[in-house]
Formats: sequence, C-alpha cells, structure tokens
Amino acid sequence: MGGGAITIIAIAALAMLPRVRRADIASGQRARPPIAARIVGLRGASAVAPENTLAAVRQAAAEGAGAVWVDARVTSDGVAVLLRDATLDRTTGCRGEVAAQTAALVTACDAGTKFDARFSGERVPRLAEVIGALGGARLIVHLAYAGADGDAAVVAALAGAASIDVTVVSDRSASLAAVKAARSGTH
Repeated sequence: MGGGAITIIAIAALAMLPRVRRADIASGQRARPPIAARIVGLRGASAVAPENTLAAVRQAAAEGAGAVWVDARVTSDGVAVLLRDATLDRTTGCRGEVAAQTAALVTACDAGTKFDARFSGERVPRLAEVIGALGGARLIVHLAYAGADGDAAVVAALAGAASIDVTVVSDRSASLAAVKAARSGTH
C-alpha cells in the first residue's frame, strides 16, 4: 500500500472516534459519538443496476447518494473507461484485457445483459460521460489501472468536471500527485 492510502485510512479511523464536548463533561453526561453518515454509491447503485454503468450512476444519484464511486481503467488508445476488472470478461459480453482494446471497442461492449436482461444494451461508459449523470453527487474515482501511463487519460476525462467535487483513490502516490497537480479542487 502506498503512503497516500495509509494516510486516508488513518484519517478515516480518526474521524470515527467520538468527540467529547465540554458541556457533556461539565454536566456529567456520557460522551456520545456524532451521528453522521455519508452515503456513497459503490460503482453506482450496483445492487440494482450493472456496476460502473451510467444506469448505476444515475440510480445512485436518484436514490440520494452524496457521492458515487467508480473504477477507471485505460484503453490502448488512452481513454479512461469505467471498469473494475482488468478484463472485460466478468461484466460485459466482450472478452480480453481492457488495456489491449481501443476505446471504440470497449465502449461498444454490452455491460448490462450479464447483470439483468432489462439492462441489455447498457454499454461501458467513458469516465468523462459520468459527469453528466451525477446529478448533485460528488465523484470518487478509483484508479484501477496498474501503471501511471493512464494518469493523463484520467486528467483529460476530469477536465470537464471543474464544478464537481472529485476525490481520487489510488495506491500510487505519483498518480495522486499527477491528478492533483493537473486539477485544482481534487482531493
């Protein structure tokens, strides 16, 4: 795990600790943790729609998710697309390594039928397409590709998201730094 991931975990763990208020101590009340929750649609609303598709992202936003987590892979021609796996096999009707395919081939793949026939024809979206499907939700992008060669593709895809709160997750600190340097407002 890179240094960035450890830092994020440490911050998350600290955020869960109960906060003691002076008023609670003075009155003899037992300290209570704050009640707060952030609803994040993991790969969209992936329990009811095919993961990492626009249908799943739209559904998560419609259900009130404050943020949507998507996974980004990069095609052979340098386009960021939404897929968790290194291959197309599990979630689409296509086969092969994502990194070895062109964006035209990957985005033409049916990503819905394997989930449920009602989603037949739902395709693999480009990362840039997600921005329009978020509603008011924030975006969390997991860099699922293996090397730093995809960083420019992610930066290019996020160029149209200047007004959206974006969080980038990666175990590669160099990738996090590259995305942050290219895009202000990314954490």
